[in-house]
This record gives sequence, C-alpha cells and structure tokens, in this order.
Amino acid sequence: MDYSANAAPPPVSRDGDDHVMDEAQQPLISSNANYSSNLSTTSSLQNDSQSPKLSGSALVPTVQKLGYDVFAWSSHSANYHPRHVLVNKPTDQSSRWSSGSNNQMQYLTFKLDNIAVIQTITFGKYHKVHVCNLKEFKVYGGLTLNNMTELLHAGLRNDSEPETFSLKHKLNGVVFPCQYIKIVPNLAWGPNFNFSIWYVELRGLGESEY
Repeated sequence: MDYSANAAPPPVSRDGDDHVMDEAQQPLISSNANYSSNLSTTSSLQNDSQSPKLSGSALVPTVQKLGYDVFAWSSHSANYHPRHVLVNKPTDQSSRWSSGSNNQMQYLTFKLDNIAVIQTITFGKYHKVHVCNLKEFKVYGGLTLNNMTELLHAGLRNDSEPETFSLKHKLNGVVFPCQYIKIVPNLAWGPNFNFSIWYVELRGLGESEY
C-alpha cells in the first residue's frame, strides 16, 4: 500500500452532506457485537494535561495529550481534508475528514511528534447524529509503517458524544511504544455512505515516562 500517495480520489458515492439522520432513524449497536468488550467510553473530552500523582513513594507516570500530524491517507472527498481531524469543531459540518470512497481500502495514518506509549484514543463527533460516523473500525500502531499491531477493533455510537477507547499498549506485560497510528474504517452508519472522522485525540506516556 502506498502510504504517501495523495492521489485524486475515485468517484465518490455519497459523503452525507445533506443526510443527517433523525434520532428516530438512528440504528443501535447490538449489545453482543464482537467488539463491544473493547469499548471504554467517556462522555466528554479530557483536559489537555494531568498532574503527576504520588503512589506511596513512587511518582506515577503522567498520561498526556500526544501531538501528531496526519502523515498519509487513502483519499478525501471535496474539501473534507484529513487534517481537519486535528481540530475539534463539533458544530462545523465541514470540519471532518470524509473519504473519497466507502470501500475497505480507506485509512488515515498519523505520525506522532515523538515516540510514545499510546494508551487511549478519543473520537470527537458532529453535534448531531450523522450517517457517515464509523459504525466499525480498527486502529493499528507501530514504530514503522511496515510492522504495525492491531490495537483496537471497535465502533462508535451514532450520537453527538465523544468516545474514548483504551488501546492495546502491552505485549507480554511490557509496554511498547509507537511512532505511527493507522485508523481503518470498516463500516459507516449509513449504508453506501463514505466514512467521516471529525476529531481524534491521542493520550499516553511520552518517551521520558516509560
């Protein structure tokens, strides 16, 4: 897969500009979905920083918001550029990435400013339910683009509340760092609609904390 290609997107199906669903139309995630056990949801975005905490005589590492840039993407529709996910504007309908297609080859790849142990990922949303929200997705991470581990397989509720998920960050009990994060959408809430991501926040331990 060409991670640096920003080629013109293929003909799009629909990006959901005028297809915001009413509450009565909103589908529900089944309680026995395969990925439901992975969900760890909060109703609001966390503060940008947290103070270190003392545990006995030891200083607990500080979980912090991690800086990143959008490194590569599969496609984007019209003016819905991938870098829109860097800014949280829940009332701005245009402040999102929308893929140029709804096939299984769509993705966003982020490069962290510094290597870090990534513990959580938060998805911000539009202030109304939306057909392009991700009903199912996967998150991968690694130190290189050619060697990435699946960190999460989950789905978003189709509502306006941000959701935070815990990411796999240990192998055999030992934390592992990442330089790259890749989000791969699998399904949107609206059949045949392109995928949209409105905002992404990563939190974890900086290189000096682990």
